[in-house]
Order: sequence, then C-alpha cells, then structure tokens
Amino acid sequence: MKRAFITGIFFSIALGLLEPFLIITQVYSLSSDFFTAGAYFFILIAILLSGAFSFIHRKFILSSAELLLIFIMLSAACVIPSWGVMGNLFPAIAGLKYIDSQITGWGTLFLDKIGPWIINTNHHAVTYFYESKPPLVPGQYISWIRPFSFWLGFLLVFSFLSICIAVMLRKQWVENERLTFPLAIVPLEITRKDSPDERLPSIFRNKLVWLGFIITFLLISLNGISFFIPGFGIKFAHILPIFRRTDTIVLLVSFPIIAFAYFLPLNIAFSLVLFHLLAKVQTGMSNLSGYSLPGGNEIFGGSSAATSFQGGGAMVFFFLYIIFLARKHLKEIFLKAAGIRKDIDDSGEILSYKTAFWGWVISILFLSGFLRYIGMPVLVIIVFIFFTHAVFVSLAKIIAQAGIGFARPQCPPPDLAAYLLPPGLITPSGYSALGLQYVWSADIRTTVMASTLNGLKMNEKQQIKPHIVFWGIITAVVLAYITSSLTTLFIGYKYGALNSAARWFHGSGMPEAIGNFIGTKIRAPMTPDIILSRMSFAGIGGAVMLALIFMQQRFLWWPLHYIGFPIADSWVIRWAWFSIFIAWFIKILLLRYAGINFYKKSIPFFIGLLLGVIGAACIWVPINLFYGRVINAIMFGVP
Repeated sequence: MKRAFITGIFFSIALGLLEPFLIITQVYSLSSDFFTAGAYFFILIAILLSGAFSFIHRKFILSSAELLLIFIMLSAACVIPSWGVMGNLFPAIAGLKYIDSQITGWGTLFLDKIGPWIINTNHHAVTYFYESKPPLVPGQYISWIRPFSFWLGFLLVFSFLSICIAVMLRKQWVENERLTFPLAIVPLEITRKDSPDERLPSIFRNKLVWLGFIITFLLISLNGISFFIPGFGIKFAHILPIFRRTDTIVLLVSFPIIAFAYFLPLNIAFSLVLFHLLAKVQTGMSNLSGYSLPGGNEIFGGSSAATSFQGGGAMVFFFLYIIFLARKHLKEIFLKAAGIRKDIDDSGEILSYKTAFWGWVISILFLSGFLRYIGMPVLVIIVFIFFTHAVFVSLAKIIAQAGIGFARPQCPPPDLAAYLLPPGLITPSGYSALGLQYVWSADIRTTVMASTLNGLKMNEKQQIKPHIVFWGIITAVVLAYITSSLTTLFIGYKYGALNSAARWFHGSGMPEAIGNFIGTKIRAPMTPDIILSRMSFAGIGGAVMLALIFMQQRFLWWPLHYIGFPIADSWVIRWAWFSIFIAWFIKILLLRYAGINFYKKSIPFFIGLLLGVIGAACIWVPINLFYGRVINAIMFGVP
C-alpha cells in the first residue's frame, strides 16, 4: 500500500494545483460536487499509466486495493479546492474588503468591527489580488497569513469532526440499515480486477463500456471542434420561462448525472423529479398571486423563501429521524467511549469509538470557541451547531441512501439560525459571525463527511487496513488545503480574481452574499412576522417529511420516497432534474420490457457514459489551459 499512498499524495497535490487554474479558464470544475469528478479524472490516469508501465515490468501493476485507496484519497481531496472550501474562503477573506471599496456602506456597518484575523483588511493586498497588479511588498504577505491561518485551523478541525461523525455512523448505515451507497458502485467497478495480474480492471474489457465511452467522448468533443470548425457544437442545456415568465425551468442533458441517476432506485428518482416540479408549481402560483413571505429570500435558498424553509424544516426533522434510527448504536458508542462497555468491537473502524466520540466533543468545543471569539452569542452558537449537524448529517444520509451526486440543502445553517430565533436575540456581531459561516456551510455541494462515508463503504470488505484509510483521508485533505490555497493566491495576482470564470469572486458571488446577509439584518432587524412566517413553513416542511416517512415505512404500495423532498427545490436539482428524469424513464422501460437481467447487463454502458466525459476532460482540459481560454467547457454536472 505504500506506493498507492504515495501516488494518492501526488495526485492530491496535483488536484490542488490544477483546480484553481480550471476555475480561471472555465466555469465547470473537477471537484465541485459529491460526484468528485477529479477523483475519476486522476484514477483514470493512474489506471492507464499502470497498464502502460506494466509492459516494462509487471511490478508496476496496481492492485484493486491500491487503486481503491488512491480513489478514496482523491475523493477526500476533491472537497477542498472549489465549492467545498477554497472557492468560498478566498472570496470571503479578500472580497468583502475589495467590494466595500467599490460599494460604500459595509465598512462602517460591520467590516470595521471584523479584525484582521478574520478577513484581509489590507487595501493594497486585496486590490492587487482582484486586479492582478504588481506583487506585494514582503510586509503585506502578513495580511494573508493571519486570516488564512485562523480559518485553516477552524476548517481542519471541522474536517476532523466530519470524519469522527462518519466513523460513528458507518456501522449503522453500512451494516444495520444496509444503505446502498450508489456513488460507491462506479469506483468499485472501475477498480475491480478478477485477478492480481490483470493490467487493467475487468470492466475495461466490456464492449458496452467502450460504446458508452465513445458516444459521450465524441458528443462532448464536438463542442471543442466547433471552436476550430464552426457548426459542430451541441447545446446540452435549455432554460425555458414558465408561469408568465415569473420563473424558469431548466432542461439539461448531463451524461454524468444520467449515469449516476441510472443507479438510483426508481421511487427515489421519480420522487426527486415530482417534488421538484411541485415546488416549481408552488413558487409559480405564489409569483402569479403576488404572495411572498416578508423579508425576502436568501441567495442560497430555494426558489422562494417558503420553499427554502420547507426544505429546511424537512431536513431538521429528517436529522431527528436519523438519530432515532441510530439511537441504540450511538448509545453503544457512548458506553464504549466512557469505558463502561469494553466488549463492543470497533477494530474495523478507521478510528476507535473512543477517539471518534471524544474527538467530536473536543472539536465542537473548539469550533464554539472560534464562533464566540468572532462575536456569536452563546445561545446562537448552540442553535447554529445543531443546525449544522442537521444539515451535514442529513445531506450525508441523502448521498449514502440515494447516491445523488449533485445535491445541496435548500436552507443552509446560517439562514436557519438567523430566521428561526426570536427577534433581538442575535446581536449585530452575531449576524456578522453567522454571515461569515457562509464560507463553509452555505453552498454545500461536497463534504468531507459524505466523501469519508462513501470511502468507508468502498472499503467494506477491508481490502485496505482501516488506519491506512484514515491517514490517507487526512493527508489528502491537508495537502489539498495547502496546495489549492497557495495556487489560488498565485493565480489571483497573476491573472486577477476578477478575470475568473467562477462566480464566487464577483457578480452575485460569495462576498456579496455574505455582505448582503449581514447588512440587511443589521439595517432592518428581524420582526415577529418575518420569524413566524418562516417558522410556519419550516413546520409545514417537517410535518410533510414525517408524513412521507410514515407512508414509505408502513405501506409497500406507496410510490414516493421522502429522501428527495428536503432538496427538491435546491439550485442543483433545478439543473439536474431533467437528466434524472431521462435516467428514470430509460430504467423503467428496460425493467418493464427487458427484465432485471438486461438491466444488470446494461450497467457497463452507463459507466462508459461517465468515463467518456472524464476521457474528454483528459483531452480538452489541457487544451483549455494551453490556450488560456475556454475552448470546450467540460460540464461534469451542474454549473
């Protein structure tokens, strides 16, 4: 495993270096979703290199376990460079000060009260970063070191907390509830070898894989060829106005989404589509009638404030249901950690239950101290930490149970805490502290918790020793933090963050999202009608979620699955729903008219569709980097 560990380190560094450059040249990145396209990108390179070098000597052949370890490390590293952390951290550290220099009002309102340990307050440093001006003088580098070090400590502790929770939930979800973990199916297939001497994994000998590969590779490559020979391009997305142009609906054909959605149970795929369309009808009818909740809707919510808090309430109740199902297992973990029950076996876990439990407790205390330091009141900290657990654990369960590689909560933890607490309880500094947590808890499209749980499922048969898996995940995360942060800083000064294709740095990106969240709440304090209206819709969402859970658990004939309801009106489902519908329609036709055996035989074809996109990326990403512009924007999921 030593060479696999070293290879995983090398590719994790490469991902951290490459991803920021992709953000400059194109909108779609390698590490933006639970799908972890970057892991597939580099594991495909590892497989091809291993096969090629094996002709020199067979010792270069990587085993299934070695390939699996590399993929697990890469999937953890994918969380960091873009949406997971870094794409939001630098815009927050630098963007708040830079935009305030362009738009007056934030400075005297709240920025002057935020110290240099939280954001970069050096005017020249942030201006040069955004506008690609001459390098900083040595003394100005300190302005980056302080806030980055402060946030790095916080985010690494939260990553460790996520791993601890993953360890405590693994047995319950993998062994007790036997969740399917659809996102683990493809990695296991593309790394599986029938014998140790095979140069390539067994699936690459399947003709259906290559058929699917060729179809998507050629279709996507046509868009690149159209740059040189006009007329070859294909438009994969259409946005249509609905409800008298008060809303829109997206029709996107995404091969990665179709490929992964093909593994979804039919009732889950159908429910995602139906709940999304119902949310569209709800928002459209509200728009036509002129009805809206007082106080407006936040940028990372659903299509309206009503659907945002419906989803938020549903996710909170879903979290409580998760804890209820796991109550016996969690009790055993506590007894083991407290030394009362030493007979409980945790030898198969990447951390002992004692380390995981007390690591979770200590991490919460550390995070609470950080939040208190930046001005969040104690009661708000308790509520915010609870909502954070509710959102992240529920999202991880949705990924584990449904395998939706493209998901995001409709109502992030800062919004839940800000709008569901009594008026006057949160101080201006408390709103500032809540708004800054947008960095890691708002645009949640990939998490260390979900990646770790998928990795633990992949290693269910323990081909890899548990302690190696733990150190592989930790090492990959730390390296991705360091390399992606240094690269983001470098390309900011070289190219200018304003020239980035990513919306995080400008427009309606992360700086304005944080600034508007804080500013509107300080200027116009919460009133009872704002709070009560959102409490009502959160309660409605929770009640609907409980009813859906009850019906799904009690009646075999019930067609709807509850798991799609909390995220059905999120940004990513707005883009992904049509591709999910295509996969559901194809699957139901095959099962009805060709049978289960034909469905199983068709699986390699859909894996090929996915690999064709990755294969196209291997060709066109270097071309994009060479030309320094978007020749072919490889879309791995949703924008």
